[in-house]
Amino acid sequence: HNSINYRTWYTPPPYNAFLSHQKILKKSLDEGQDHVLIVEDDVFIENDFNEILEATMGFFAIKDDWDAIYFGGYHREGSWSPTTNEHVMKLHGSGGWHGVLLRKKIMEELVNAIPIGPYDWQMGEFYHNRYNCYGIYPSIISQKSGFSYVENSNLDKPSRYIR
Repeated sequence: HNSINYRTWYTPPPYNAFLSHQKILKKSLDEGQDHVLIVEDDVFIENDFNEILEATMGFFAIKDDWDAIYFGGYHREGSWSPTTNEHVMKLHGSGGWHGVLLRKKIMEELVNAIPIGPYDWQMGEFYHNRYNCYGIYPSIISQKSGFSYVENSNLDKPSRYIR
């Protein structure tokens, strides 16, 4: 009841991904970590990673209120708004955890999430509107195209410049 209406959600791979993310969050909190970086297993680091990340540092140093920073994700039209930095977007419903840095405050809530859908979907649906979630543009961690066990099909990943 109230679960995501997604064709593969009721199969083991996406549910197991949820459990894996939940275990990472729990272990990080149990170890007293203030942050955790979750990176999908089928990603690559873009060649301009350091250059773009460095260009965002001033924004995050001044605006130190972030709860989540997406280094890569799916930022479709309407799921973000601009900020004062050309490489940083305020998120309002993006998906994908290609690479996401989470702070303790949001980790503490996420660890208790119930499995009604993948964590990246839940973040966009229920957390972006209550927390300060940002995305780096263009993505500096991108997901590879190929077979997805979660989607149970071959996927061509969109350009890191689509938003």
